[in-house]
Amino acid sequence: MDERDIDIDPAHLLAWLRAGRAAGDRALTVRATRDYRSADLPNPQLLGIGEETDLAELTAVGVLELAPADSSDGWSLELRVEDELGAHTPDDESVADEPEEIDLDAFEADFVTPARGTVFGLARFESEAARARFEALFADLLSDRHRP
Repeated sequence: MDERDIDIDPAHLLAWLRAGRAAGDRALTVRATRDYRSADLPNPQLLGIGEETDLAELTAVGVLELAPADSSDGWSLELRVEDELGAHTPDDESVADEPEEIDLDAFEADFVTPARGTVFGLARFESEAARARFEALFADLLSDRHRP
């Protein structure tokens, strides 16, 4: 499977998706999820926190996945936004253990707000023909054909 990095503003992608759906375009399957990752703080003592305090860095991860409705088309696009929320203790509000499916409005509210995280885009292709089909769609996305 071949892949390439994609650089696109998540707000632009969401606007394009919404405009396409409003115009009756149903050729894509879209899935959005929210997940949380926790990692140990490297040196809590530097923050004035004792070693006995169980403290971790919490990161919210939003993933927006696009693929053709016909899976034999052979490509997918994943846009991942990672937002470092800061330190937390196990006593803080609990978060889901598994990725939670969310709608596009929730994805936008949680992950597209300006300066709200780091964006990573990745397109995957099963063949050169799939790459060509994706590149044509991506050119359409960038041209903003739905914009009045």
